[in-house]
This record gives sequence, structure tokens and C-alpha cells, in this order.
Amino acid sequence: MGRQDLELSLKSNFSEENRPSDGSFGAAVASLVSRTVLIIRVVSNRIFKSDQIQNALKKCWGCKGDVFFTEKGFNNFLVCFELEVDQQMVFLGAPWSIFNYHIIVRKWLPHLTWEQIDLSKTTFWIQVFGLPVDFLSEENAIAIGKSFAGLVEIDSCLDNIVGKESFIRLKVCVDVNLPLATGFFFKDERNICHWVRFKYEGLEEFCYLCGVMGHIATRCVERDTISEPKSFMELGKSYGPHLWASGERLLLSVS
Repeated sequence: MGRQDLELSLKSNFSEENRPSDGSFGAAVASLVSRTVLIIRVVSNRIFKSDQIQNALKKCWGCKGDVFFTEKGFNNFLVCFELEVDQQMVFLGAPWSIFNYHIIVRKWLPHLTWEQIDLSKTTFWIQVFGLPVDFLSEENAIAIGKSFAGLVEIDSCLDNIVGKESFIRLKVCVDVNLPLATGFFFKDERNICHWVRFKYEGLEEFCYLCGVMGHIATRCVERDTISEPKSFMELGKSYGPHLWASGERLLLSVS
């Protein structure tokens, strides 16, 4: 007798007809997972074990209750919190970093399997420098933010330009498997070309050759194929410490 494929009709614990408040066991478990579990990825080509990550992050987070780590693949970890308040503190306090490597933090949503959780993207506050004053608008901020993997938020502080140089501040979604965006060129109405550059707040180790996070140039697999920039256009797109944002925060209204 040959193998017979089955097709079943299943109901989610979080469907409209069966929300967590109905007291069902499945809904209660799904709700508990969403409130006490996080998924993290250490963005590095180095291999880390759960005890290394656990010891470092426990000190960093300072949770009130206990925290348990389980390896779930290459530098991916399932983190279970004894207290819900600790899970919320860690999630809302992101981004985090250890050993100079960025950490992606995700909640395990009830409708996703482990394989469906996207650990390729994270969020950064970026500072956008080089725009002429008459281009400092919310409309342009949105256009720039959408050039990333997603625009999360615009810092629309009401203060005017402060300090030596103004910038727009955006929270954007970044794909950590791709080179960091360094900026862009644009021409104004007078046909003058401007280089608009990005700086990343909280940026950790990344490669000055390929621009990808998680390794340095001496460990880059592309180091023999990447040449030095030869022109201003190429230099503007190059990678280096200029992508790190300074500690001083300048504020700009984008309205």
C-alpha cells in the first residue's frame, strides 16, 4: 500500500473564534511563549556557544529573574525568561551587543514556526548628513528611509538645527547579510551634485572592505577581489569608521 498524503484543516489558537482569553490550553501556551521567550542572533562569523552568550548577556541585561539559553543553529539562541518584565526590558532595550558584535532580537510570534522567524534584519537609528537646508523635510526623510529594508520611525524633534552640522535622524530596518548603505548622490535644482552620507548609531564590528556586519577586513572572504577606491564617487561609497555616529546627538525638525 502506497504512502497517502494527508490534508488537514487546523485552527490557530489566536484565531478570531479562539482568542487567548478563552482559557484554552493551547492559547495559554502560545500567549506565554510570546511574553516570556525571545529569539536572538549574534551577527558574527565567529561561533559562539550558549554558555558564552548566557554569561555575557546575563551581566549586560541584569535581569531580576533567571534566564535560560538554548542553541538553535549557528549563533541563534532561544532565550526563556522566568519573568515577563525581564523579557519586555530586553526587547524594548534593543539593540544590544556583546564582544563588539550586534545582536538581533525577535519575539516568537504564535503564528510562526522556528524556520519562519526572520533573523536577517535588525533596526538602527541612522543620521543623514549633507542635505541642503531646503531639503530637510519629512517627505524627503520618508523617501530616504524607504530606501532601506523598511522605515520604522522618524525623529521629529521640534528643535531647530543645533551644533555645527544638521542631520535627519531615522530608525530604519537593515538587512545584516548585505553591505551597509553608506549614502547617496543627488542633484539639486541648480544641477549641483551633493553626497548625502549615513552614520549608524550603535553600530558594532563590520568589514571595511565589503561593508557587511559581523567580521573585519582581515577575515573577509572577498579581500582578494575588492580594490581600493580610485575616484570621489567610489570613495564616497567606501567603508570605514566614518559610518559610526558620534556620541553627541544633534536635533533637527523634519517638519
